[in-house]
Parts: sequence; structure tokens; C-alpha cells
Amino acid sequence: MAVSASTSLLKVALAGVTLVDEDNNESAGVYGELDGEAIEWWPDLRVDLRNEPSGIASAVFEAAPVTVYDVASSTLVSQRLVKRLGARSGAWIPMIAEERVIGVL
Repeated sequence: MAVSASTSLLKVALAGVTLVDEDNNESAGVYGELDGEAIEWWPDLRVDLRNEPSGIASAVFEAAPVTVYDVASSTLVSQRLVKRLGARSGAWIPMIAEERVIGVL
């Protein structure tokens, strides 16, 4: 899977892909990996892009990569995901097609 190749190449513990709905209201998990293992709950992930701060929402609305060194103290990211994943820093990269962000890595 492309996510496995990304985590290996970049030497990161976590990578996930979400798809953005056409109205930019919600992002839904497709596949996620933590320490080389699939995150079983990732496909059930839903992020409210309009009402919940998140790195995913920032990448969608800026249509540009977003990085945060200290996610625990950031108001830019989803603290529910930070806590659930045990993340310390993060990068969110938008996937763009036909001039629209369709997903986030």
C-alpha cells in the first residue's frame, strides 16, 4: 500500500489518508497505519471540517501542506485525534485534483 511506502520512506510512525466530501464539510478516513500496522478504526474516522479544528481542515481550506511541531499545545489540530494517536508533531498534505482538495495524507 502507498501509505506503507510513505511511512517507511519518511521514517514516520503514523500515516493516514482521508477523503473530503464535495462540499468540504467532512473528511472521512480511508486507511491509516501506526507503527506499520493498520489502524482498525481509521475507516470509521469522520472529521467535521467546518466546526472542528484539525490539521486536515487546515490543509483542505489552505490547499497547502500544514506542519505543526508540538501538536499537544496547538489549537490548529484535532486534540481528540492527538490524544487517540499519541502524536507529538504532524504534517498534513492535501491531495488536489481538478483544482479541488479531494483528500489529505
